[in-house]
Amino acid sequence: MRDFPNSSPKPSWLPDWQDEAAYVDHDDDLEAWAWECLRRDPEYQADYARWAALPDTDIAEDGCSVWSAKKATCTGLFTQMAFCHAQEPALSPEETAGDFEKRTGIWPDTLYVYLCHKWGMLDPHDPANPNPPDWDTAGEVTREMPPYSIPFCEDLVVVKGFKQGYEDHVGRLLYAYWPVDYDSFISPWAFDLRLNIEDQIDLVREILKERQEDLKRGDDTFGIDPIEIVGRPSKKGISTLQVDLRILDAKWSGAGDEEIINTLWGATKKPNASDGGQFEAYQRKAFEQRIKDAMRRIAKHITEGGWGDLVRWSFLPQSKKNQSRKSVIPE
Repeated sequence: MRDFPNSSPKPSWLPDWQDEAAYVDHDDDLEAWAWECLRRDPEYQADYARWAALPDTDIAEDGCSVWSAKKATCTGLFTQMAFCHAQEPALSPEETAGDFEKRTGIWPDTLYVYLCHKWGMLDPHDPANPNPPDWDTAGEVTREMPPYSIPFCEDLVVVKGFKQGYEDHVGRLLYAYWPVDYDSFISPWAFDLRLNIEDQIDLVREILKERQEDLKRGDDTFGIDPIEIVGRPSKKGISTLQVDLRILDAKWSGAGDEEIINTLWGATKKPNASDGGQFEAYQRKAFEQRIKDAMRRIAKHITEGGWGDLVRWSFLPQSKKNQSRKSVIPE
């Protein structure tokens, strides 16, 4: 989004950026940071405002008050397009879904379902609410991170001597075929709980590591381009979010770089400077660059979907082995 955030109206609930205490340090709570970013997305704000403005009730033909289609999960023939979403525009909010389909050949979703799918939530969530929403962990946007449970599989193949060097492995390992058209990078394995789990996990770890190295180089056999392995957002990587959000809110409130620098970092002059102001100019330039970097980072989290990655990673606890390793959030 160009000129973000100045091209969008400032939300009334935005904290006072000059008050440091108004900004909660969520530490390593990725879900909380994700919501702090998403609720500042002008597109999400507009979507929620459109849905929230719909009436909760309608008046039926008999004069009784009934629930409206605001939270409907399916569209009826007589559902008004005010409660629906489709790529083609409706003639009017009162046009029915049935008439819309006759005119366009498109059957619309309810606005409620569309927004829940679009933003990965179980219910549209007020951006003024500082608490995170209930995420749809089965949806595409905020789908749970692996490992996944396999509820059903038609083909299970006994893997014995799957690769050279494992012929003497004690135990049995089952590999479940996964539909390639769903996600070709998902490699599910099934384990026999009657056998030693550690042995099975060690074998799978070696096989998956080798497969991942192949994918990093690219796989000509399956026509797969080299992939980049995504690292878990590190504590260092998310440590800037608190200040980044504050700088964003300052910009949204109309503050200039000078005011932001003086409020966040204090005066830039060096006491008893005798260099003709060169150090002050250098320091100011460095702070201005920090502001630019902060706006670049926060824009990725808000307008480029980075909040969704934070949500997904929040579902996957970090292993003890990886807690001491560096895993940097992309900048």
